[in-house]
Amino acid sequence: MLQSCQNKHTGNLGNAPESALLPSPRTMVSLTVFFILIILIPGFCFETEMFAKHDIPNACCHTYARRQIPYRLVVDFYETSSLCPKPGVIFLTNKGHQICANPRSEWVQSYIFSLKQKKKTEEYYSQIEHFYSSVELSPPEE
Repeated sequence: MLQSCQNKHTGNLGNAPESALLPSPRTMVSLTVFFILIILIPGFCFETEMFAKHDIPNACCHTYARRQIPYRLVVDFYETSSLCPKPGVIFLTNKGHQICANPRSEWVQSYIFSLKQKKKTEEYYSQIEHFYSSVELSPPEE
């Protein structure tokens, strides 16, 4: 009885040559590629994770300035990275200090607006200066 059940489920495989039981060369290549990918993909993910850790910004604001900085001391600003735990604006002073400020504060937004306007004006005058320095002006003919 047991033997007849085995023959029913395996069909004629009991009489087939051994080579008929092996997968085709195409299947072997597919399996090989599959297993190579299974081995390599975690390595790529680990490598990407390692490089991502090196992109952690070194300028993040952990606390904000308690008081408004006098505008006359501020020469520039930049925003902290989105990778930082909390948003921040870093003001650069004329003495080279970096001061963290809360980007939601009104005075911070006002300073940012003013500094951007100042930059635009400086760029505009720089372009005009460059234009006039590149153009030769000759005296008018009489």
